[in-house]
Amino acid sequence: MKLMQYLQKNRLFFVLLFVVLLIHLILMFSFREIWWDSGVYAAMGKYLFSAGSAGLWEHIRPPLLPAVLGFIWILGFDIIVCGMILELLCSLGAIILLYEITKHYFKEKTALFASAIFAFSSIFFYLSFHLYTEVPAIFLVLLAVYLFILKKYYWSGAIIALAFLAKFPAGLFLIPLLIVLIIDKDLKSSAKVLAGFAILLAPVLVAYQIIYSNALLPFIDARHAILNVLGCNVLRFKPWWHYIYLIISENALNLFAIIGIIGFFRRFNKSKLLPLLCLAVPLIYFTQLHCRDARYLVLFIPFVAMFSGLGLTYFMDSFQKQKKQIFTLMLLLVLGFSVFNGAQFFTSQESALNPSAETYYLFLEDKEISKEVWSSNPIVAFFTDARIEKIYYPVYNAEVAADFHNYLKKNAEKIQYVLLDNCGGGIICAEDDKTCQEEHKKTQTLLDNRFKKVLDEKHGRCFYKVYENN
Repeated sequence: MKLMQYLQKNRLFFVLLFVVLLIHLILMFSFREIWWDSGVYAAMGKYLFSAGSAGLWEHIRPPLLPAVLGFIWILGFDIIVCGMILELLCSLGAIILLYEITKHYFKEKTALFASAIFAFSSIFFYLSFHLYTEVPAIFLVLLAVYLFILKKYYWSGAIIALAFLAKFPAGLFLIPLLIVLIIDKDLKSSAKVLAGFAILLAPVLVAYQIIYSNALLPFIDARHAILNVLGCNVLRFKPWWHYIYLIISENALNLFAIIGIIGFFRRFNKSKLLPLLCLAVPLIYFTQLHCRDARYLVLFIPFVAMFSGLGLTYFMDSFQKQKKQIFTLMLLLVLGFSVFNGAQFFTSQESALNPSAETYYLFLEDKEISKEVWSSNPIVAFFTDARIEKIYYPVYNAEVAADFHNYLKKNAEKIQYVLLDNCGGGIICAEDDKTCQEEHKKTQTLLDNRFKKVLDEKHGRCFYKVYENN
């Protein structure tokens, strides 16, 4: 009965949610390329649930999504299909939670505007079709905020810990929660949030201590990797104002967030401070990072959408007459524009996998593996249950290149296959790292001389090579 009353009271929102679900289901069956990180998470899941006999392990990655995907794999289900269903559920859950949070702090009309904008945020919408950590992480963050509103402080802290284990920077949202409580001089509730966070995180830290002899090593090394990885720091480097540009370019309606924030300060109420902090803290953190990837936008775009919805509400309220009709028209326009914007971004980004890459990724699928397999790309682990050794990890530089070259010289008889490609960026040396380039050339020469090249294809600037031990 309560459910029916809730549905009736929020019928406009559930019409919006149905539109979101329908469009997801329509686009879900179009082709999607397996991305680098998706391959890593699935391979880590295989490694975890096979005790290391399948897949690969990257200790700098958060463990939650790999654990879920590994559980799916060990049960015998399709990782891609089940993973996409999981992403869809997290996406819908995040939209529902944003609606409820916005409704709590502002008006229902604001919540409807915010939900329509957020649901079809270009990057959020696009990543909800891929096995990436951002969508599950923001779902957990919003769940933690919602529980915080309900004064479920232990659970709020625990869910932030889960979000942290889904994507490490999501732990930043512990800061806004504590700031709000400290401003309110509620130290008891602050302690509850911290206790919930610590209790859930403690078993993971103990496991890290046992495995790595340093409970903080994965976080330290992850920080080092993100500061040095060639892809976003050099090849795709962006200026400090990149996220401001992305906020506006991904949906022009986000310009209304300026009106929303101005109006928020004019009517300032410290009881409504949390949404602003949840926008400001991650935005400041990601802006100061040298690696500014568009994916990070997902962790604060719901709160941008919230203030965009607030700005639209202020704009609509400036009309003195026929407010109901104007609201209905504006909501339809916002939803229509957002749907078009999100779907257009999706179709512009999706492209068929080139045949050379497909042959390369699937090479190991039907092979009997009895010796070591080394790869410069983790995606190959998605299509085989063999254990994969990493050439590229954690950051491909002179030291990593030299280590692989030396291992290859001394242990060639242990190796069955070596897979190399330069398209994913796994074995690209920095331009000023001459030693890395020299070691890479030595490795290539050694492979050409001592191994049989069983695959050698090119597509554009990319090459795909597989070497088999003679």
